[in-house]
Amino acid sequence: MKQALTITLLLLFAAAATAAEPLTLDQAVAAALENNANVRNARLEIERGQTRVAAARTQRLPQLNFDVIGGEALNRLSFEIAKGELGEFESGPVPNKDTRIEISRTFSMYGIARVTQPLTQLHAIGLGIKLNEASLAVDKERERAARLAVTREVKSAYFSVLSAKSYAAAMQDAVAAWQEVEREMNVRVAEKAVLEADRLDATARLAATNLAALSAQNSLATAQDRLNYLVGRDVEVVEAAAIVPMQSSETNVQRRPDVREAELRVEQARLSVRLKQADRIPDVALT
Repeated sequence: MKQALTITLLLLFAAAATAAEPLTLDQAVAAALENNANVRNARLEIERGQTRVAAARTQRLPQLNFDVIGGEALNRLSFEIAKGELGEFESGPVPNKDTRIEISRTFSMYGIARVTQPLTQLHAIGLGIKLNEASLAVDKERERAARLAVTREVKSAYFSVLSAKSYAAAMQDAVAAWQEVEREMNVRVAEKAVLEADRLDATARLAATNLAALSAQNSLATAQDRLNYLVGRDVEVVEAAAIVPMQSSETNVQRRPDVREAELRVEQARLSVRLKQADRIPDVALT
């Protein structure tokens, strides 16, 4: 008896753990944005773009280079000085005899430190920074487009579940109503108050309603699976939010991610042309 009670409790706990989590529309959208791979990839691209901008800005700063060179002769070096080759003096010739001098093989090294400040290159460096900033802005617009796409899909799936749930509930009520009609027809046929054809018509309508109710349940399951896939876990819808239609205006069109990305692409092309033209400026730096 205790073992059966323990198994029952475990099954109840497991069912509670796997139950769908009730989420509002805003919570479902937030969860989908957190788990969506496209949004995460867009965020990573933004981080890479920020790193490129920071690296481009460092090119304005002085560059410090430090080189160390070392070496050792492979063979012994020697040279000879003949007698009197360095001159004749009162004391005698220098050297006073043939002399052979050998240089020992030793390791020697020296270092060179350089500090270089770009001068004429600052114009091209500034254009490169602006070009990287434009690329970063494009990445941000792509991330915004990915977020809007996920939000749109989650809202569509959420409202689809609500609609399918309402339709399935209506079909269940219809099934209950036609079951009552069929029961009433069976009673009246037994009392010979109605014809057999009326009872058969009620039975046929009940079967058709059952079929429609089954189709509604399948549609609800499909919509629920799509919402669960977008959010990343089992979700239970809990509210029906009102849809506020967006008014089309020039301002809204300009704020669209694809329009903003196209404008930034044009700006990138202009900066690229100016950067190529800056190659004509000779490189002058203070070292």
